[in-house]
Formats: sequence, C-alpha cells, structure tokens
Amino acid sequence: MKIFKTLFFAIIGIQIGWADPYIIRDNFSELDGSIFFDRHLKGCEISDFDEILLQDTSSSASIKISLKDGRINFSVSNWENFYLLVGIFDQFYRRGWRNVKLQDVSEYKNYDYVEIFEGVLFINVNASWILANFALEALNMDLDLKGLNFRCLRDEYFIEKLISSLEECTLEIEKVELFDISDISVFCNALSRNFDLREFSLTSCLGCDLQPVAELLKTSFIRKLSITEGDLDDRRLMPLIDALRKNKTIEELNLSSNHIGDEGARMLADLLRENSNIKKLSLVGYELKDDEGNFIGNFGALYFTNVLTVENHTLEELNLCRNEDINDKVKTTIKMLMMLGFIQANVILDACESEDSSDLKVLTQSSDQQEVLLDMYPSKKQKLCNIWDK
Repeated sequence: MKIFKTLFFAIIGIQIGWADPYIIRDNFSELDGSIFFDRHLKGCEISDFDEILLQDTSSSASIKISLKDGRINFSVSNWENFYLLVGIFDQFYRRGWRNVKLQDVSEYKNYDYVEIFEGVLFINVNASWILANFALEALNMDLDLKGLNFRCLRDEYFIEKLISSLEECTLEIEKVELFDISDISVFCNALSRNFDLREFSLTSCLGCDLQPVAELLKTSFIRKLSITEGDLDDRRLMPLIDALRKNKTIEELNLSSNHIGDEGARMLADLLRENSNIKKLSLVGYELKDDEGNFIGNFGALYFTNVLTVENHTLEELNLCRNEDINDKVKTTIKMLMMLGFIQANVILDACESEDSSDLKVLTQSSDQQEVLLDMYPSKKQKLCNIWDK
C-alpha cells in the first residue's frame, strides 16, 4: 500500500507540474542504503523526481537530494548516519548517476563539499566530519576515478588521514590538482609511488617549496606539469629547472600567472637547450587585467628567440601572452622569424596576433628592423634582401 501511494502521488505530481519535493519521513538512525531504497523508492524511476527531501523523525537531520541535468546534489544538514549517506550515494551511483555533489549546509560548515564530476573527485573539507569521512571512504570505493582535486585544505588531522588513504588506495589516478594548499610536500610524497600519474597541477599554492615537486619528477611519469596563479619567482624556480634537466617525460609545462621575470626566462631558455621533450611551454603574464603575474620583458623574449632559432627545434608552442614589458619591436621580430622558418615553434604574442601575417615585407619595412635581422642572421642576408627587394 505504501509503495502504491508513493507511485500515485509521484505520477500525479509530475502530471500537474508540482514543484514541491517528494518528502520521505522515517527514523533514519538505523537504516542502511539498500533498506532505504527498498522501503521508499523501490519501483520508482529516480529521474521522475526533481527533488527528494529526507527528514529524520528522530532528530532535526535532513538531506535534500536535487536531481537535474544528470547531476545530483546532496545538501546534508545535521546528519549523523554516515553509513546510510554512503549507502544512498552508492545506490544512486550504481544506477548511473555519476556526477554527484555533497554539501554540508549545517551551521559553520556550508563551505565544505565533496564532488565527483566526470571522473574527478573534488575534496574541500575542513569542518564537516561526515563529509571528511565520506571523502576518505570514496578513495576506497569502486568509483572508477581518474583524477583528484584537493582544495583549500587546512585541518591537519584530516590531511593526515587523507594522505594515509591516498597511500593505501589502489585507484589508477592519472590527474591530481592541489588548489590553495600551503604544504604540498605530504601530497607529493604520497604520490611518489603512483606510476599512473600523468598530470600534476598546483594552483594558487602560495609560498610552497618546489623541492617536493622536483623529487616527485624523479619517480613519476608525469607528462603535464602546471604551476599557476602563484608566487613562483626566478629564485624559487631553480629546483624545478634542475629536475627538468634530467626529466624525460614532461611534454607540457605551464608556469602562467606567477612572478617570473627575465632571469627566469633565461633559465627556462637554457633548459630548452638540453631538454627536447618539452613540446609546450606557457608563461602567460596574468589571468585577469588587474592581477599580478609574470613580467618577462624584451631580454627574456630574446633569450627564447636565440635558443629557438639555433638550438631547439622540438618545442611546438611558447605562450608569452600578457607579458606587457615585451615591446612591439621585439614581438614583430619574433613574428617575422617564425614566418621565415627560423623559429619552428608557434610563439603566441598579443601584439602580433592582430597583424597581417600574410605579408612578411610589411612587417620588416623599417630600416632599423632590417639592420637588427641582418646582424642577428648574417648567413641569411641574401634571403632577407630578396624579401626586401634589395
């Protein structure tokens, strides 16, 4: 009879367009996930509901489950039955709902969340014990995860537990991002034995020591390394440069939106003399107009120019966008060298993107520009003169 009532009101609600949630009241303190589904949702099409509200009759605890566009959002308030939460999640996951977000909306905990989206597990937990335990449990569940994203973690006890679970889990994690994490060393150490790792990112990790990253590069097979939106400067770049000299797997290196200047550009250009594995190097100046960022100038750009014209022909892309200290004369020179084929990489420069790249002669009409090029490449004098019709 209860199942019949459930189906009846669900169907009527759908037909007349009720926006109210489907409310389930029960003593949830002793239920598990399978019993919950058998008792309250057996025979129902989950996709028929926009929202399901679970209210515990023995306390003020509740869970609001919102279903929209193939995604589920669990809003948990004062919930104590951890195993039921995991069980309900597992039942939804088994039924094909793979993009799930859990938020603790209890007082002082509404910034905490755990999310699984497109195979990546996002963990942002500092106050909610139930989300902390769920995050640890998720690392041991068969969820077919391919990526981890740890965000703004501050609770040392939780981090310790998380690292322990990370070291013991058997997931084949290919991608890891640390966002706004001050101590990256424990994560790098835990990942040092993960031979499936292919992408590693640090975003907004201010003040972090890059030596643990350098050590991680010795034992891993990372192909994409990204350290962005931080305060990485020329001096702190050195351990990374030393590690990359010996590394044979990194193909993409992104150091955008840091504090790298001409000296850092020189060190990276020298690295490209020795490292032929790197195919893409990004040194974008800033993310937003008013942000601080990289400040590579003319000298830094010319360091790269010299290496790319003579010693490195394997780099495919160098992104120097939004480094506003590079003047138009240097940018035009680099653009012209690409068109001549002296530089085989695609060097991305703001000012040159809008110029007419189809007419090499237009770019080199200035006599000063022509003299610079002849001084730089005397062996190409005849080819250059033919272009200028001299």
